[in-house]
Amino acid sequence: VKDERKFDPALYDRDSIRAKFGFTPEDRVVLFIGTPRLHKGLVKIAEALEKIGNPRYKLCIIGTSQDDELNAKLKRVKGDHVRLFENQPYSDLPANLRIGDLVCLLQDHESKVARYQMPSKFTDALAMEIPILATEVPPLTNLASLGLVELLGDTPLDQKIDEIFSNYAPFKRKAVENRKVFLEEYSYATAAEKLESVVLPLLGEPPPVPEEFERLLNFHREVFLPPANRAKKAIRVAEKSQRWTPSRRLESHHSVPRRKAVGA
Repeated sequence: VKDERKFDPALYDRDSIRAKFGFTPEDRVVLFIGTPRLHKGLVKIAEALEKIGNPRYKLCIIGTSQDDELNAKLKRVKGDHVRLFENQPYSDLPANLRIGDLVCLLQDHESKVARYQMPSKFTDALAMEIPILATEVPPLTNLASLGLVELLGDTPLDQKIDEIFSNYAPFKRKAVENRKVFLEEYSYATAAEKLESVVLPLLGEPPPVPEEFERLLNFHREVFLPPANRAKKAIRVAEKSQRWTPSRRLESHHSVPRRKAVGA
């Protein structure tokens, strides 16, 4: 979910923000904000824009890339289709989203994560009225049935991007309408209302904690103890092991021979 008080396109001047990053009002920008990775489809987008060959079509990547292979492949793309920018403050995310004319969610069909993940970039784009193009994976297929994303299907990526940008008005109009869904389903206000209806009654009358959950909590307490606490606990255990009574010391001294005698 996103804070609807900040993720509101009406709050930010699109042309001035785009100009700051070197884009004109006439450019059509595929926007990616996040950590650039090879598996996120950025090279596919860049190559698709190169294949289309329209100089107005750009890929804007905001996020420092430390992937040498990805950087090398993006540099091989001909023309001025790819613009790379360093990390920007998270507080600037809503404003920077105004750069985009399209967000592509190119999830890998073979990825186990893609079967269940709801990408944060979906709600980013939904809140800021940006059309969304996505591959057909289970979480996004459901969104397509609601009219919230456009599925790539079997259409080549370059053809699909060109189709959207060449006939942009209806896609943009739909994205503007879809902000209503964001406010009703993915906003802070809606999430708070839903969570309160579940959480507040439980605070008044807490249900018993299952034994399995207690074991899980104890496991995490042991594993993730702060180093200082872990050291103190180790000292306590060592001290306790040295505080043996005479009877325990005697029992310990004779325990091994006794077991051997019984075994004989």
